[in-house]
Amino acid sequence: MSFRIKTLAEIGEQHDRICDYLEDRGRIESSCKVTELYDCMTGRILDMLGVDVFDDEALDWVCEEPLIVGSY
Repeated sequence: MSFRIKTLAEIGEQHDRICDYLEDRGRIESSCKVTELYDCMTGRILDMLGVDVFDDEALDWVCEEPLIVGSY
C-alpha cells in the first residue's frame, strides 16, 4: 500500500487554489463551504497533534508536519 503525504502548508495552498477557482467562476457559496470544511479539518488536525497554544513555534511545526491524506 502507498500513502499520499502532504503538509498542512501544502493543504492550505491547495485550499487557496480551489477557492480561487470557484470564485473566478462566481461560485462564492461553494468557496465558502470549502473554507468551512478546511477550517474544521485544520482544527481537528491541531487537536490531533496536541497543539494547545497556537504561537509562531507551533505554527512552524504544524505547517511542516507530514500528514497522511490518503492511501492507494
